[in-house]
Amino acid sequence: VDKYYIYTEHSMKLPKTEFLNNTVLVLLMLMSITRLTAQNTAPPPVPISFSMAGGFYDTTFQVTLFHSEEAKIFYTLDGSQPSSRATRYRGPITIDTNTIVRAIAFTGTDRSAVYSQSYLFNVPESTFPTLSIAIDPWRLFDSESGLFMLGSKANLETSRLSGANFWSRKELPAHLEYFTAEGKSVFNSALGFRLFG
Repeated sequence: VDKYYIYTEHSMKLPKTEFLNNTVLVLLMLMSITRLTAQNTAPPPVPISFSMAGGFYDTTFQVTLFHSEEAKIFYTLDGSQPSSRATRYRGPITIDTNTIVRAIAFTGTDRSAVYSQSYLFNVPESTFPTLSIAIDPWRLFDSESGLFMLGSKANLETSRLSGANFWSRKELPAHLEYFTAEGKSVFNSALGFRLFG
């Protein structure tokens, strides 16, 4: 899976008529993405802005990150949660393929929230909206604990592989960005992700 993107659909800000046209698909997808992660209502101390909004692109471009204070910005490009151990931002980032840029800033003892933008290339024409979900790859694919993996507790003698990691109900921190069929980002937020069914 390239950069761990999932393409599907929904927006909380769609006009009611368009929302109803996509109700079945929307609900099936959102039932696997549980409640939004609790967020501090206070504004983050070090906001970060991106020079390019998330969306659909077909040519290479560069993204510049800005902050309102003399902060150190760190970022990732593989969907993982950034920290002070991530790549230090020192100049524009070249984007030429499907990429989720996730960034965090530090100033003194303060740290910002994690900010994310999804840049998707050569998205096929569709009447459906698109979901881009960012999550630490190891949370899904680690051989021992990854949610998409069997893990060491799977019972291979049973047809349903009871005990496998994918039967877990644990919720994982993730990030969702929702795009209309035209490529406009209308929802961008942290959330909780888990499997069911």
